[in-house]
Amino acid sequence: MSSLIHVIGRDLTMKSLMSQPRYNYSRIASLNRSFRELIRSGEVYRLRSIQVIEHWVYFSCAN
Repeated sequence: MSSLIHVIGRDLTMKSLMSQPRYNYSRIASLNRSFRELIRSGEVYRLRSIQVIEHWVYFSCAN
């Protein structure tokens, strides 16, 4: 575990990651190995799907 995650705690780290838009995950993963491992593990996505409501808009384009 990186020193940053150790200092602020795993729970707070996970809450912080979940509050970020998913398109930022690749940038966050590039910060350090621990963030990359958390994101790659799928745990952030799993917890996010339970605690965060995401609204999706679908478009269909037909000729």
